[in-house]
Amino acid sequence: MRGRKRAGGRRLEGAGAGGQGKDRLAMVQTDIILNALQRKCPDVEYEIITMSKIIDKLQDVPVKVGETTVFIKKLEIALLQNEVDIVIHSLKDLPAKLPDGLVVACVYERDSPYDAVAMNRENKDLVLKDLPAGSVIGTSSLRRVAQISRKYPHLKFENIRGNLNTRFEKLDGDGIYAAIILAESGLLRMNMENRITERLAGDVCMHAVCQGALAVECREDDENIIKLLSVIHDRNTTLQCIAERSFIKQLDCGYKVPVSVLTTVKDEKVIRLVLVYNMSFMPIQITLHGEVSSTDGKNFIKKSITKSFVEDETSELNPQKLSYNDPRKEYLGISPPPQVSHKSLLAAENAGIQLASNIINDTDGDEILRTAKNETEAYVRSEKLKKYQLSTKSP
Repeated sequence: MRGRKRAGGRRLEGAGAGGQGKDRLAMVQTDIILNALQRKCPDVEYEIITMSKIIDKLQDVPVKVGETTVFIKKLEIALLQNEVDIVIHSLKDLPAKLPDGLVVACVYERDSPYDAVAMNRENKDLVLKDLPAGSVIGTSSLRRVAQISRKYPHLKFENIRGNLNTRFEKLDGDGIYAAIILAESGLLRMNMENRITERLAGDVCMHAVCQGALAVECREDDENIIKLLSVIHDRNTTLQCIAERSFIKQLDCGYKVPVSVLTTVKDEKVIRLVLVYNMSFMPIQITLHGEVSSTDGKNFIKKSITKSFVEDETSELNPQKLSYNDPRKEYLGISPPPQVSHKSLLAAENAGIQLASNIINDTDGDEILRTAKNETEAYVRSEKLKKYQLSTKSP
């Protein structure tokens, strides 16, 4: 997509992770960010560079994958080589440590972080607890399996892969799955809320780290782009995601390990009369719930932490405050939103660190975490072997 050049405007090239042109959800998420920027900054020209173009252009560039996918790595290489100006991701797919030279300059306002159930047509009037024993539930998430099997032990879980359309084709056509579990945010963005038969609340299944949040990545030295993206950089979502990313980083585990979170940020403006001046204060409370579980859900540890502090809101309107008090340009790979102080960002980061430390320092928690990591590693190896065997199987 290429926008019309406006007089005096600037040109911004961007790409969305997930496979532009092949994955509709990636395209929808790119459009969400594009539309938000166009509303705030209509004088900038925006162009979408498709994932296929980037892959073709960088097909000979070697990629070391690690925790992220080849697609994400290719997009980040495109950023570093100035092929694009921004890249749009689901923040849950990005590791806490980004490549040198890159930063998440925008965390867009979070959609629902919860998981949702989609039943096949025959079970459309049912919820999970009503399904017959042995009903097969499709999900690719060990986190979901661990938690939901604990709540509903009568259900059976099977891996399911593919984008949203592929998964629904399997749900409605294969006759294997009674239901599938998906991120509610993806279904809402795709206007598929009519397929949601049940939303899984936190007491059934806490969500993945940063689930429901979109991130916009750019070069950390591109001050113009960072300033542009700051207009849609959401304060509360950023605080939530910094706490969650800090938690999983301190646990030192990847996103496939059955780790779940639930985060709230509460604030309320309080006007107090101090001498003869009206001063505005913003009490802020960050509460982070975290769980680590064995892959079968039978052994788990769940803890919570709350951080409370009061910000003098009037002083935060000074744009020099953050840079004066703290030289850091990023927190867990995320640049600070406008008018958010170091105190707020540090409280969120410390909440994650302390909660993870509380789990690690618990004798049972440390054992559960080590077991979860080992079981997840074995599961990943098994899935890779299955994938390889399928790829080499004679037609």
